[in-house]
Amino acid sequence: MRKIYTIVLHHSASRAGSHTWEDMRRWHLAKGWSDIGYHYGVVSDGRGWEVKAGRPVELAGAHAKGFNATSIGVCFEGNFELEPMSDAQRAVGVVLIAELVVRHGVSIERIKMHRGLPYATACPGRFFPIQELLGEVRGRVACLDE
Repeated sequence: MRKIYTIVLHHSASRAGSHTWEDMRRWHLAKGWSDIGYHYGVVSDGRGWEVKAGRPVELAGAHAKGFNATSIGVCFEGNFELEPMSDAQRAVGVVLIAELVVRHGVSIERIKMHRGLPYATACPGRFFPIQELLGEVRGRVACLDE
């Protein structure tokens, strides 16, 4: 198993519900990649939010150049450059990220937004609720560690 040091957060930069996780996988395969670039997605199922598995965690992703070998990529459906994330989607993401932190021994300080890496990108958008999400992940991890 590869060592995971970082969890990198992304957005799909598209309107929620405008495409499926499988559509995204097809687009990534069309680029010549071996699979979707992200390890997990927090996506709409038409009624609510769910976690979809992407590329197996055992394999390096294709989501953050220079960090793929030692990170997990999580993509949240939506364009958070234009609109805020719903509380319901954030709640599903918090559960996923807290579980990844505990399972892989990732420090909460190593949960990064894509734009926090050395890139010229706005991802995951100016309305991405990073402070709320990190605070809730901290609380959940504390409960899981008890």
